[in-house]
Amino acid sequence: MKKNLTLALKIVVSLLLFGWIFTNYEFKNFTKTLLEVEPFWILLTLLLIIPNFFFQFVKWKMLVDSSGTETTFFTASKSVLCGKFLTLFVPGGAGELGRGLFVKNASKVELTKLAVFDKVQNFSVVLCLGGFSYFYLMTDLSFNLKISLLIFCSILPLFLSFGFFKALKYTRKLKEIGSKELLNLEELSKFDIAFHLKTYVLAFLFHGTYIVQFAFLVLAFGKKGNFPDLLSASIFSNLLKLLLPISFGNFGIREITAIFGFNLIGVSAEAATTGSFILFFLNNFLPGILGILLFAPEFFSKRKANLSKS
Repeated sequence: MKKNLTLALKIVVSLLLFGWIFTNYEFKNFTKTLLEVEPFWILLTLLLIIPNFFFQFVKWKMLVDSSGTETTFFTASKSVLCGKFLTLFVPGGAGELGRGLFVKNASKVELTKLAVFDKVQNFSVVLCLGGFSYFYLMTDLSFNLKISLLIFCSILPLFLSFGFFKALKYTRKLKEIGSKELLNLEELSKFDIAFHLKTYVLAFLFHGTYIVQFAFLVLAFGKKGNFPDLLSASIFSNLLKLLLPISFGNFGIREITAIFGFNLIGVSAEAATTGSFILFFLNNFLPGILGILLFAPEFFSKRKANLSKS
């Protein structure tokens, strides 16, 4: 019953969202937008995929190694990509919490906790930078104040995530939702500020690369807007996608919220939507498919071995 109500709510909210967008924005030139794309910005976006995932791979390897299980860079990379595959079917990016399932000889519970650590840190980065983008786009602040606010919002996530996990040590255990062990996150308070700083820098670089990719794609299709405005609109759109709780897995419903952010700087709905969906395709869909293809041989070899034993 509860699942049916949740599904019904998703459908209603999604229909209302699409209805509101299509009655308030014009989509007349999608074909023209696609045909007049600037290949240079597309090429730069494709090149940035390399550092984007490199930062994610390095951070996840660092987290896995912190559990006492040494892993190779390739295994950590494959684990992240397989997590992307799970994310395609689980709302709000929660599928990435299952990336630990693809690491051998390691406690799955421990790795799930580390994936939670990763998600909380990423969330704090998006939230704080999104707050900066809101003030940048919605208010008339002086240049010096904007720079000061940017510096503050860039540093704040480090202390928010550090404070959150340290606070777990002094709070009551989380209520049971499933496994008590799985939810006992107090162990994550063991990380010192130096470890938080290292992982935070990687999270910041990953999100920075993602935001620049977003701006490049919209520039490729929209051909307008100065770059600082495009970056701010990209950050704000990313925040809106994060805050929208309704999603069928990660299949595109939240991507259309990019219209709101980029409309603030005069970018067409066609350019914003096209850029957002292509970014999803490049950074989520294709890596997810690659991840499951890398995992498939191992899965079938294990299955064959089990069948031969039986």
